[in-house]
Amino acid sequence: MTSQLLRVAKASKAYGATTALDSVDLDVEPGSIVGLIGENGCGKSTFLKAVAGLVRLDSGEVRVCGELVGPRSKSMVSYLPDRSALPARFTVESCMRMFGQVFADFDEVKARAILKNFGVEPTRRLRELSKGQQEKAHIALAMARDARLFLLDEPISGVDPLSREQTLREVIAALGDDCCLLITSHMVQDLELIVDRALLMRRGQIVDDVCPDELREQTGDGLVDRLRKVYGYERTRR
Repeated sequence: MTSQLLRVAKASKAYGATTALDSVDLDVEPGSIVGLIGENGCGKSTFLKAVAGLVRLDSGEVRVCGELVGPRSKSMVSYLPDRSALPARFTVESCMRMFGQVFADFDEVKARAILKNFGVEPTRRLRELSKGQQEKAHIALAMARDARLFLLDEPISGVDPLSREQTLREVIAALGDDCCLLITSHMVQDLELIVDRALLMRRGQIVDDVCPDELREQTGDGLVDRLRKVYGYERTRR
């Protein structure tokens, strides 16, 4: 029995002449909160889709709790894409009922508790909610599953700056001790508050793997500073 909740070995994927993932290796232990950061097109979303079993790799493999990604691993993974496929005419309650029908592990009581903490009214239609409220509703749905691995792709892009941290804290509060979270976001400074590990991606590769707290303690740099260096940007004064 493996101690790694997630194990990725030599994962590669190309779309025509464009390389999305280039021989990616990664091990993630239970209880980890991992952020994936990098510029658009660096492979973050493709990586999450591969872990969720929605993208077939050209080579390499992904294992969740020791199982190759496939039918047996799907119940262990809760995936929130960067674009919702839920009909805008649906109420949040309707979305919960649908999730309950599709996912046997969906906990409606937990979803309602998260929605309450977010201040999102379940009787509202998705189209009646702001973008930030819609994202919070989607987060509540994803985090209310009894999964081991949670994958959130740009979950707070529309959440206002004043409530981003609180939103992320709610995500962490909903996470079980033996579970794992992989999250992507361009809001790097917000991610820095919650992740214990940050993977910097470039051109389909993980080019740096750092602990934000250790990085700041040892170098004085934050994740934005590190990202600038990885991409060759000059550090600007704050």
